[in-house]
Amino acid sequence: MEQQDLIEAREQMQEDVISFIDSYGFISHPEFIKDNACDIIVENFNDLIDKYLEAKCIENKQETIQ
Repeated sequence: MEQQDLIEAREQMQEDVISFIDSYGFISHPEFIKDNACDIIVENFNDLIDKYLEAKCIENKQETIQ
């Protein structure tokens, strides 16, 4: 898995959530829900990307030491 894979997954998940909410016309305040759901997705994926980059950095340091 690469960083780009995580970014693409984050974007796809946002699109899926927006499409799901848009498919239900009776939901009150859909823009509020979409904005907040997408913010949660972005925050969680950013944390995941940070952890991925930290692991890559540690891995690179270990390879350099060897």
